[in-house]
Amino acid sequence: MKEGTNYFFDFLSKISNISLDFNNIYDLLISSMSTEKDNKKNIKIQDIFEILSFDINKKIENKCILFFHDFDNCNEKNIELSFFCNYENFKENIENFIKFLYKKKIKYCGRISIHESIICICISVSNIDDALKIINFVDNKLNVYKVNSLLFSYNNVALSISNYYSYLEILTIYLMKFIESKKRMNEEIYFDDFRKYILDMSVKINNQVDMSNFLDFNTKNIELSKFYTNLEEITNLIIFSFNGSNFDDFKSYFYKLIKNKKKNKYSSYDNLDDCYDLFKELVESMYSIHGRDITKNNIKKYMVSSNGDYIT
Repeated sequence: MKEGTNYFFDFLSKISNISLDFNNIYDLLISSMSTEKDNKKNIKIQDIFEILSFDINKKIENKCILFFHDFDNCNEKNIELSFFCNYENFKENIENFIKFLYKKKIKYCGRISIHESIICICISVSNIDDALKIINFVDNKLNVYKVNSLLFSYNNVALSISNYYSYLEILTIYLMKFIESKKRMNEEIYFDDFRKYILDMSVKINNQVDMSNFLDFNTKNIELSKFYTNLEEITNLIIFSFNGSNFDDFKSYFYKLIKNKKKNKYSSYDNLDDCYDLFKELVESMYSIHGRDITKNNIKKYMVSSNGDYIT
């Protein structure tokens, strides 16, 4: 049994006993970083602003503070690094961290979010070298929580690819869907089943099978091509985490993504209205030639297999 399997199973068991709500699961993911379960403190966003006395760009966005420096790569692939601390350590951590970024001339875009007694500091940079500098600084100079085995991480820093949906958001939705399916079937919850579930989702996404099943993930209403790309990238990182969060795997994957300048393979999903009109025309043609039953059965077979022979 791989390291972290017991932790993952315990976490799945906790989720099965709470309301299957996105916010509940997301908060539980964040709060599981803390080793100080009895030291809960209700943090107000105004309290954080009183601490932020140094010169950074900042504004409120829900429960989130944004800060950045000379960062103009928002539309490119970037590395997202996250670390977690408590309220008492926050002031010293963030001041030292910002000074370090300035000293090393690192261009970044970041946000600070609050979850009960835990503060999440998330920073995006454009290259591996800057990411490693940040990881080494956080590990050696800051007082932060140990990242749990639910996240893809390197030492005490969680790693992901900057995108519309974060690693934690996608993982939360997967966990919610998985537990819901188990409860409907009245089945026990096992880590290996969740791993198989994610592997199955990855195969379907990469081979574009039953893609409509993922539409309710997209609550931010971004273009489907960008959403499916986002979903594929994060799903791959979740799978990498099952194998022990190897940093070389992450580095290779990141280089692969930034070198891939080809047309988005999901771009056809951005023109669903055109596809609908074409599909309607195709169904009418099949119906006139083959009749109702054959047309209906072939469409069902196509939906399951994505084999174009059934509708041509």
